[in-house]
Amino acid sequence: MKKKKESLEKLFNPASIAVIGASRDQKSVGYGILKSLVRGCVLSSDYCKSFPGKVYPVNPKADYILGLKCYKAVKEIQEDIDLAVIAVPAKIVPAVLKDCGKKKVPFAVVISAGFSELGKEGKKLQDQIVKIAHSSNMRIVGPNCLGIVRPHANLNASFAPTMPPEGAVGFISQSGALADSIIDWAVEQRYGLSTLVSYGNHADLDVHEFIEYLAEDLENAIQATQLRVSGRFNTEMKKRLTRVALPKLSAETAREIEDQIEAQKDLFIPAEFGLLLQYNLSNPVEIVMALRGVDENEAKKILARNKELSQEYLIPVAPVAPDLSNFGAGSEEE
Repeated sequence: MKKKKESLEKLFNPASIAVIGASRDQKSVGYGILKSLVRGCVLSSDYCKSFPGKVYPVNPKADYILGLKCYKAVKEIQEDIDLAVIAVPAKIVPAVLKDCGKKKVPFAVVISAGFSELGKEGKKLQDQIVKIAHSSNMRIVGPNCLGIVRPHANLNASFAPTMPPEGAVGFISQSGALADSIIDWAVEQRYGLSTLVSYGNHADLDVHEFIEYLAEDLENAIQATQLRVSGRFNTEMKKRLTRVALPKLSAETAREIEDQIEAQKDLFIPAEFGLLLQYNLSNPVEIVMALRGVDENEAKKILARNKELSQEYLIPVAPVAPDLSNFGAGSEEE
């Protein structure tokens, strides 16, 4: 079986991206996504840099957008595509994914809304796109999501209008509103992020898979996950969420973490150093050893280094911590 880092590598580090639904309308999501890739962001900041890989706009009614040749369909692109970012009306998404499947695109970020968040009919459509994707071994982020941002890779595959600074914190959120707010806050406070994922309706790829990827990602020293407890977040999900670390910990420390998870109604679960500081766990060295796979001396060095960097990187002790108390109060599929 592939490690999570290997299995999701082209999602988080694509060499080529097709923007399906790219638009000439400067107020549209499709235009914003394309501009963020071509120029780094829509709203200029010190952290905006163009995506270094290939970018292919797909729009059957345009010849060029932002100086790039447009393609009528993804199948017309001659080169391989690692990632499709889809921003078209929900009813068109199945046809788009079928084209992507024929092109052997391995990953798609479906920005489009209009799926399970709208009820039974939307859920049927959502189930349909997952079935289409899986029939060609494609994985989906979303639908109804903000997208993916990787500052160190100059990747803004989202409709977030700007790029946050590069840092060591990976942030994963169901809520696109929360993710967008965190980016704004990160820019204002010069707070570094390694990765930001907004996974929306989590029809296919889900939070535990992103956590496992970031646990192996060299660019990511810390993870922070915002989840909402609901029927979807059941006991089994909790086991999957924590399996990266808990099997490696002593029974006492593992039980302490599990008790903290059980006690939270709105879960904000930082891993590694954030976990230590947020929950004041009793044995920080043991946690670091388990999560990083290092010996005791190396764990102590990591703790010391991150204490020095805490004003820049650690969420619980950042200069001005974001107020998360009012986030995640809406429906399950925001």
